[in-house]
Amino acid sequence: MREPLHLQLKPAKTNYVSVESGFDFLGFQVSGSGIAVQPKKMDRVLAMLRDHLKVLGAAGSTLDARSTALFRINAVIRGFRNYFRLPSESGIDEQMLYLDGRVHRKAEDVVNQCVNYVYGMLYGEVWRALVRQGLDPYFGFVHGSARDQGSLVFDVIEEFRAPFADRLVFGMLGRSFRPRIGAHGHLRTATRRALARSFTKRWTGEMAWRSQRLAPAQILEKQAASLASPRAARKRARRS
Repeated sequence: MREPLHLQLKPAKTNYVSVESGFDFLGFQVSGSGIAVQPKKMDRVLAMLRDHLKVLGAAGSTLDARSTALFRINAVIRGFRNYFRLPSESGIDEQMLYLDGRVHRKAEDVVNQCVNYVYGMLYGEVWRALVRQGLDPYFGFVHGSARDQGSLVFDVIEEFRAPFADRLVFGMLGRSFRPRIGAHGHLRTATRRALARSFTKRWTGEMAWRSQRLAPAQILEKQAASLASPRAARKRARRS
């Protein structure tokens, strides 16, 4: 190596040990039982995620700050996974909650499945609120009326997704929540129940909103009622 690469071994960093006794190498912990990520590396990345999760969960955080925090969380998890994940070492997958970017449908990783599961509950709440006000869920503002999946639902859900879906899931992950996927490829029952309990608690708990104390469910009802007003109806008709 010295001639072509101009490299040489450093005696202080060169050791000859058996695999059974174990050794650390480039962030990995190698032993007779397999390969794992060094605990100190796990602690470091978890500390980074906690810092970003604090920004995401802070009541005074702006939308831009939360968006930046989500982007950085995604970047940290993806980078960590891409470096440390080995196809033959399933133990490493157990150590980490990896995220392959945002996957809206047929997600295979546990984080996206959790986010999608909460989105499904939120989607149902928005759909019911619109129908109760006599609104057509398929007739939207921004997304248009060509979609057959509830265009108005997609319009209304936007302002609720970050605080009551994204923040909820990442907040749970920051509090040592460890979701699991079953042999069928979907979230296990215990994981779904934990998500449902957290969502219900958040969705029915009161919060400050326009000088009032209301639950998110009540805020959604008011938003739906405002859309059902004659003025909003005329505006939607003009856009169609």
